[in-house]
Amino acid sequence: MKRDATVDDLLTEETSRELLLEEQTPMDASLQKLLQTQVTNELANQLRYKQMSFVMEQKGFKGFSRFFSSQAQDEANHSTMISEYLKDRDILPVIESVPAPKVPAGSPREAVTAALDFEKQTTKQIWAIRDKADSVKDAATHQWIQWLVNEQVEEEKTLQDLINRLDIAGDDKAALLEIDEEAGNRFGGPCCMHNKY
Repeated sequence: MKRDATVDDLLTEETSRELLLEEQTPMDASLQKLLQTQVTNELANQLRYKQMSFVMEQKGFKGFSRFFSSQAQDEANHSTMISEYLKDRDILPVIESVPAPKVPAGSPREAVTAALDFEKQTTKQIWAIRDKADSVKDAATHQWIQWLVNEQVEEEKTLQDLINRLDIAGDDKAALLEIDEEAGNRFGGPCCMHNKY
């Protein structure tokens, strides 16, 4: 039979946690800079997706508008999660200047292709953080960033799948409207949330 935790047990656990935090190795400055920059990169992506959502809605593609709006929320969540990690490492997150979004004002295919392009850039940025964490032997950051490495694989696959569907549809307007509805229903649902981050 398991006994209830005593006050001494709880104090010991809390003291152990405090000691671990006190002994935590400071983060390498170059790794810190990459993470700080990624906070801003994720916010820039959020604005790109939000602008794409506005464009698609104006063009009558409500499904793609919902999809891009959901993607915008995901990017905001990523920025928050990275910020929370920095704070957990006793680093003040600093948001750099976020440029105005430049997005195509054309077809859904053009918008999804542009999104895939900047997600591929984001993937490179995330891999650079992981590689830097490895090179400076920051096991905590290497382990923590893995969720975002996996997330980027999913992001690129989702966008490539949409491009493939749009290519199959070609100039078929009925097929395009069906894909628009599917994008809004399948991909425009609740955004991701990962544990604490």
